[in-house]
Amino acid sequence: MAIKMIIGLAANTCAGKETVSQCIEKFGFKTIVQSDFLRSVAASQRIEPSPNQLWELSNTLKRQYRTDAAVIMLNVQQAEAKGYEYIVVDGCRVPAEFEWIKEQYAYVYTIAIVADEHIRFSRMRKRNRPGDPATLAKLKEMERIQGHHIEAAIRTADFTIRNNHGLFFLYMQVACVLAVCFMMKFFKQAKTFLYNMI
Repeated sequence: MAIKMIIGLAANTCAGKETVSQCIEKFGFKTIVQSDFLRSVAASQRIEPSPNQLWELSNTLKRQYRTDAAVIMLNVQQAEAKGYEYIVVDGCRVPAEFEWIKEQYAYVYTIAIVADEHIRFSRMRKRNRPGDPATLAKLKEMERIQGHHIEAAIRTADFTIRNNHGLFFLYMQVACVLAVCFMMKFFKQAKTFLYNMI
């Protein structure tokens, strides 16, 4: 079955991508997680799945496939082979990934999730994932090295969701953005239909 819509998510560490993707799943979407894909590749190559190692692995795949969109390309193609029709891509990291899905598929909308630095670090401490920076200073250093690409992706997103408050406010924003996405899809389809009728 053909892919009917893709929602791409971009955010810095612990801004809330997973929570947003879980919310979007309630509308019938399937989530594919960029970092999970990289972890599966890392496991097959016996590479430690730390943030820095995953970043290096991502760069290796980009060189191998000669495109900055290598990770999303492989991930979406895998999802398409499974028959997914409505997809959320959790973890777009460079503008080229947004550009690739928009070139390949008709109905693609991109969302940036942003949150204050100290809130993100607090969430990181709670999740306690191996390899996460242990201090706010180390988080800042990691994002200084890796984050400029993600910041560029965030700036190019179609929509921005702010996740500094509770779940109610987050879910309201997600619902509103999704409503707009489906309206945009409808008007695009209607425009194509009318054009073909002329």
